[in-house]
Amino acid sequence: MRCGLQHYDPSSAFGAIIMKQNSITAAALCALLSLSAGAQDDVEKAALEFTQPAEIAAVRLWRIPDERLAGLSSEQIQALLSARSTLIAFFRALENRGDVFELMTPEFARQYPDPPSVYQSVLGYETTLMQVAITGFARSEQDDGNVQLFFNATTFTEGEIHVSGARSGLRRVGSDWRVASVDADEESAGFVASPTR
Repeated sequence: MRCGLQHYDPSSAFGAIIMKQNSITAAALCALLSLSAGAQDDVEKAALEFTQPAEIAAVRLWRIPDERLAGLSSEQIQALLSARSTLIAFFRALENRGDVFELMTPEFARQYPDPPSVYQSVLGYETTLMQVAITGFARSEQDDGNVQLFFNATTFTEGEIHVSGARSGLRRVGSDWRVASVDADEESAGFVASPTR
């Protein structure tokens, strides 16, 4: 007995017929199992694809008016872009459960015992941060080391997509920007960009 099948001498006519039938049966069984697994893969793929959000138009909802930036030096514009990069990196680290403390000011970081508590405070449990769109900024003429960035956050919570406005204070620590606060922007204080057409 070999692999649960009776072994026949393939040199005999009867043995050759039996061996051929066994190999055909085994091949058919393998094909059936393969089709079954393929059908299950198709079902799983279809289930994911059916509910996958589709982008209908490129998302470029907000634009800072040119005159807002025209009054800034190239160094100040680069500082704004650098602060924006830090804020985006903070949210990526937050969503991916990374080390957000390295992107926070020491004072802000001391308010939390660990990264999950930052996540809970900023986003809440069972919330996925899908997108952050910067909508504006506020800066002090006297202090280039502090800036506020206003943004819309698109989140997915309990089967629903939400968009809410918020703001973040960023402070320069050495040569790098660090997140100093993240707050709901209920009053939309400061300058906020307008939708593009």
